Amino acid sequence: MLDLLLVDPSNPRSLAFALAALRDHLAAMPASTGSTRAERLLDHLETELAAADIGALGAVSDGRRDALVVFLGGVTAQLEQLSVTVHRTCTSRAGRPPSRCRSCRSSS
Repeated sequence: MLDLLLVDPSNPRSLAFALAALRDHLAAMPASTGSTRAERLLDHLETELAAADIGALGAVSDGRRDALVVFLGGVTAQLEQLSVTVHRTCTSRAGRPPSRCRSCRSSS
C-alpha cells in the first residue's frame, strides 16, 4: 500500500505523481531555469523519495511505524521549505506577484 501512496507515478494520489506535477508547474514559471532554488529543492525531495526503502518504512515495531513517521516528517519539512521558496520567488519582483505562469493559465 505504501508504494501506491508514495512512489507510484501513475497514481494521482501518490507523492511521486504530485511531485511530477509540481515540477511541471515550476518549469512553467517565468523565473524557471531548471536549477532555481525551488527546482533544486524539488530535485532533492524526488531523490529522497526514489531512494526510500518502502519495506523499511512500512515495518511495524511496538505497533508503530517509526521510520515512516520520520520519513514523512522530513517530507513535510521539505515541502514547507519549497512552499516558502516558491512564494518568495513569486513575490520578489518589485513587491508584486508576477502574472500567472503558463501552466496555471492553461488550467483555468
